[in-house]
Amino acid sequence: SGDDVKIVVNNTIDILNKSGFEPSITLNTVNDRALETVISIPFNRGNGDEECMRAHNSIKKLNKVLNSYGIYPYRSGIELMDEIVKEDDIFFQTTKKLKDAIDPDHIIAPGRYSLI
Repeated sequence: SGDDVKIVVNNTIDILNKSGFEPSITLNTVNDRALETVISIPFNRGNGDEECMRAHNSIKKLNKVLNSYGIYPYRSGIELMDEIVKEDDIFFQTTKKLKDAIDPDHIIAPGRYSLI
C-alpha cells in the first residue's frame, strides 16, 4: 500500500540521514500487489572502518524498525543473518536438515540464510 511505501521510504531516509548517509532507494514493482525496495548506502570505504561500521549499524537499525511494521528483507547481507535466521523457527530447522543432507561438509554459503 502507499502507506507501507511511506513507512519504508521515510524510515530509510530518517535513519540513514541521522547516521550521516544519503540513502539510495529504488522501488521496483513486482506485480499489482507487491513492491520490492532496494536500499543502498553509498559511502567511501577509504574513510576507514568507522564509516563501514556506521553503515552496518544503520542497516541493522533500519531492519529492526521495518520488522516492527511487518516488513522483512527478501535478501540481505551477511551482517543481518543473526537477526534474520532464528534457531527456533521451523523453516530454518527444516532447511538445516536439507542443507545437512545436501552439503554435509557445510561448504556452500556458510552462515547465509541457514543455521549452518
